Formats: sequence, C-alpha cells, structure tokens
Amino acid sequence: MNSGDTVRHKLMPLVKSGKVPYTRRVYYAEKEKAERLDTVDRELELIEENLKKNDIDIPENGDSGESQPDCAVQMKGKGKKTKIFKTIKYPFQYYDIIFAVFSIILFFYDVVSDVLLAVHYYALNRWVAFGFTTGFIVLPALISNGQSARWYLVDYEQEQKKLSKKPKTEVTPFRIWALRIFFTFPLMLGPVVRHSEFIYHGIKSKSGSDATEKERKKKWHHYKQMLYEDTDAGLVRMFECFLEAAPQLVLQLFILFREIIENGVDGNNDLVEHGHMKIIRVVALVGSWIGLSFSLTSYHKALRAMQHSELHEKYVSKEDQNENHKPKKQSLLATLMLTIGYFSWRMCEIGPRVLILALFASKFTYFVLVAAAIHWIIMTLWLLCQKTSFYGEKRRDEVIFNIILGYAMIFCFLNARDGHTRYRAIVYYILFYAENIFMLGMWLHFGSEKEDWLYFTAIGAVAGGCVLHIVIQLIYYKTCHPKASDIKIFLHPTEQYNCYQSICHTLDQDEDQSSAANAI
Repeated sequence: MNSGDTVRHKLMPLVKSGKVPYTRRVYYAEKEKAERLDTVDRELELIEENLKKNDIDIPENGDSGESQPDCAVQMKGKGKKTKIFKTIKYPFQYYDIIFAVFSIILFFYDVVSDVLLAVHYYALNRWVAFGFTTGFIVLPALISNGQSARWYLVDYEQEQKKLSKKPKTEVTPFRIWALRIFFTFPLMLGPVVRHSEFIYHGIKSKSGSDATEKERKKKWHHYKQMLYEDTDAGLVRMFECFLEAAPQLVLQLFILFREIIENGVDGNNDLVEHGHMKIIRVVALVGSWIGLSFSLTSYHKALRAMQHSELHEKYVSKEDQNENHKPKKQSLLATLMLTIGYFSWRMCEIGPRVLILALFASKFTYFVLVAAAIHWIIMTLWLLCQKTSFYGEKRRDEVIFNIILGYAMIFCFLNARDGHTRYRAIVYYILFYAENIFMLGMWLHFGSEKEDWLYFTAIGAVAGGCVLHIVIQLIYYKTCHPKASDIKIFLHPTEQYNCYQSICHTLDQDEDQSSAANAI
C-alpha cells in the first residue's frame, strides 16, 4: 500500500467481520440479531458523523499486507482532501458467463441422459431398474427445487418487511417473484433460474457509470445480488447432484456389474440387443460423474468469492490519487488453473468412491446401505460436534443442514467451517479410505471372477484414483489455492490447540483461557 493511504475496514451493518455472508438466509439471521442489540449501527453512525463533522482522515490501523483489491467502486467524499473507495474482491468477469452457461448445459445433459435411460428400462419391462432410476430423477428434483422455492418465499417476506418500514424502498416486482416460483417448482428449473439471475446481476454490476452516488449504490447492490445468486445456484445444484447424480452413479454401475457377473460382457442381455442404449448408459454415467464434480467446483468458486468479498473504505489524499488505486483484475490463467485443479481433485475423489460402492453392492446388495448409513451417522454427529453456524441461532435448521451435509460426505469431504482444515481432512480421509479398502477387500475375497478383466480394472481404478486424488489435492493446495503462499507445510498439532480446533470446534475465549490456565 502506498504512503498517504489510510484504510478502514468498514463494518457492514450486520456482519462484524466485514465479510458478505455466504447466503441471504445468514444475512437475515444476523440482521434480526443486530436489530435486537442495535450496537453496530450506532457505532457506524458515530464514526460517520465524526468524519463529516471534522473532515479528517481516519487513523491508520495498520497495513494488512494483502494485495490490491480486484475491483473498486469510487465514492467521493465531501471533504476536499479525501476520496472514498468502496473496494470489492472477486468482481464479476465475463468468463464467469461461460462458467454459468456450462453449469446450465451440464444440468440439462445430466437430466436428459437419465430420462433416456429410464425410458430404455421401461421399454424393456425392467420395472425395478425403471423405478429406481425414475425415483432418483424425480425425488431429488422435488427436494432441491422445493428448497430453492422456499428460499424465494423467505426473500420475498424479507422484502415486504423492509417495504413496510421504508415505503419508498425499491423492491422486486411481484411478476418476477411469480416467474421465479413458476420456473423453479412446477418446471423444476431452479438451478437454471439461479444461474440466469447470477449472469444478469453480474453484467449489471459491471455496466453503467460511477457518476452519481445513486448509480454507485445500484452497482454495489447488483454486485451483492450476484454473489448471493451464485452461491444459491451452486448450493441448489450441489444438493441436487448429491441427491440425484451420486446415487444414480452407484445404481447404474450396480446394474452394469450385475449384468456382467450374470451374463458376461458378451452375454445375452439388453445391452447387446440394444447397442445404442449401451452408449446412452455410458453417456449418463459420464454426465453424472462430471456434473457432480463440477457442481462442487462451482459451489467452491462461489463460496470463495462470497467469503473473501469485503467492504473497505480507502481515504486517499488528492496527492496520491493515481493509477495505483485502479482495480486489478484476476488473472484468467490463475482462475483456470484453480478451477481445473479443484475439478480434477474432486473427480479423482468421487470416481473411485462410487465405483467401490457399486462393486460392493453387486456382491452384497443391501449391505451397502448399512455401510452408507453408518458413515452418514458418523459424519452427522461429527458435524454437530464442530458447532457449525450456517443458520445462526436457528438450531433446528442447523441440525437439518448438518444431516444433509453428513449424507453428502458419504461421497467426498466437505469443509463445514473456517479454520485449519488439514487435521479435519486427515481424520475424514483415514475413515474414507479405510472403508474403501474394506469394501474392495470383501468384494475381491468373495468374488468368483478372479481372472476376469473387471477384477484387475477395479483394483487399478480404486488404487490409481486414491493416489491421483492425494497427489492432485496436495498440488492444488501448494500451487492453485488462493492463499497457497501462506499455507505452512508443518503445523504444530498442540500449538494454540490447532488439532482440537480443526477436528472439533473453535475454542471460545473463555474455553481458551481455561485451557491455558490448566496447561500452566
């Protein structure tokens, strides 16, 4: 940071950290809490009044050492010697449109390929396969789109509350709300609607001028809405994929392996009699695998932007108003490397997992449900021990969300809170790969096709996927992660209770002081 700059992290009225909350529902919870306490707003008003009254710079709190923010919306102050800049990280870039459109294409690709597969089973009178395939299409769509519609209703109620307090407030027209609900629930296009609104708000946040304060506030409004829609779209699509694509992968691989075991690769089965349907099954499997991995990548990208989007104010003297204060855009190459690295990591993690679940099911059928249920219960209890705070003080919603995350963690690791992740990841992956090895060993021991190509392919795919997953994940954290340079290779497990806080929960101030006293 140049000399002459003074920086203040302006506390957003509802978020003490200055970070934009990752979803509007968190924002609403924080808002209700802030309205009860009514302390943050008073402090901000006093600061602003003192600034306007004295027309002076704010004393510097120290350079944070962070890089120049990526985007700035200029806010001119009334004083002659200052300019205020609202700066935001991860601004909307036009390649984000390509990313969102690709997500929409994958959504339709996944749904259409699964529907064609269900039609194939129906035509062959394979009622069990048809029932399960159709169930894994319809039920996840109802749940994920119902959740998205519920969020729209919550957002609408919040807008109406705001309108009742401030009658002149601009609100979304009722016809827009009606179209959102219509396309989300009856038509089951929730992720498409969310991604479309993300593109709309993103373009609006980039277009227009900063000539007037009204236009600048409007751009900032569209920027926040863009972040919210991106995160909501990623979350809805990720839930839909874990409810639909993940079990669909296991189911179709299970059916395929059972056919191979019973009839052989070239035996008398419908894949040989209907060769074109064999292609459709492969297309459906690949589409579900890619769609699930990309949904995780999309949500990770949105969450990273949301968590690192802070509102700063820069008070810059006229002498220092130069080119250095212009925003720096995020490198396209860096974004591509980060996206490809994370996507590859997730593909190598999910692929072997669903493969081994399907192999285990092909030999032990319903016992795979017992193994999955045990893992689900363990993950849910672990998440409850971590004291996550997705819904603030709404404990019931928090528990339900932890149960959903626990189910998703049957297939891959999800980081549910801030702080050091490595010990949490180590514990998860020890259990994860212990289960994989156990299920693979059971399948190999009780399998009768010891010399069949499937025997060696399964061993190679699971073992190779495990190695690739670990290697790609380590490379990602050391080269592609946004804070790769700050990541320490060795982290002392007992220093500041790093291991405990990573695996369980962050210590409160009272707990930290009590632990320190006991240690002494």
